[in-house]
Amino acid sequence: MFAAFFGAGILAAGFSLGGTLPRTNGGWGLFGPNAFDQVAQAGLAVALVVLLLRNRGMSRQAFGLDVPRQPDGSWALGQILRVATWAVVALIAGSLVTSALATGKYDLPSHLGAPFLFYAAASSLNAGVIEEVVVLGFVVATLRQARRPMWEVLVVAVVLRASYHVYYGPGVVGILIWGSVFVWLYLRTRSLLPIMAVHFAWDTTVFMSQRWPVAILFGLLIVFVMVIAAPITWLVERSNQRLATAPGLALAGAPAWPGYYAPPGWRPDPWGQYQWRWWDGVRWTDTTA
Repeated sequence: MFAAFFGAGILAAGFSLGGTLPRTNGGWGLFGPNAFDQVAQAGLAVALVVLLLRNRGMSRQAFGLDVPRQPDGSWALGQILRVATWAVVALIAGSLVTSALATGKYDLPSHLGAPFLFYAAASSLNAGVIEEVVVLGFVVATLRQARRPMWEVLVVAVVLRASYHVYYGPGVVGILIWGSVFVWLYLRTRSLLPIMAVHFAWDTTVFMSQRWPVAILFGLLIVFVMVIAAPITWLVERSNQRLATAPGLALAGAPAWPGYYAPPGWRPDPWGQYQWRWWDGVRWTDTTA
């Protein structure tokens, strides 16, 4: 916690002591400590949320701070890809609306040198971690734990996310669009890591494209591949699901293969925190024994 709150100040003091703290915007003496501050804040946010979740009887895995897993405990790569694809498509749709309606924008320095781009990457990590862990995951999980109605969960989570994007003016409507999709994805999958990764990659690409426009083309190529691959993984898993539920094949203890469908039931906890965890046929739940 000390490092999170004072690490940037220590770095800045070191630059000042060495006579390298710049008077103008754009040097390492300014952006270096600020980048450290951004990363430290993100780490502190995760630590604080994990501690609060523990007091509420919820593990970080059940919260979504772990890689999505299949019934046999292996990584659910198909689900990861589909969540990331939905998140990217939502960001694209929301950004188009924001661009069309925005009356303000985030101002960038006139010189986008290496120090600023380094800070921009750290700032993107900060946004991807803190926004999704706190504004999405913690808000939604605690409201659901308090048995609040679904419409209230959605409204609170989306309004909170829009509150610090009001500099877009009417363009904040675009934030409401992808923010709502993010809430839906989290409620459906209880998986935060793919959403966090997409948020970080999106913001970083936006910053880098200001210096190297080709970054946008590279990003669009990745999105194209994701949009093609995501439905393929879904079709494969649906096919495996039909096989697994055919007479004589729907065995609760049958070994899993990629995309394997397993009917609801108790299974060994893939995270090893408890002996058993309930699989509802789609995802791991918080019900343990």
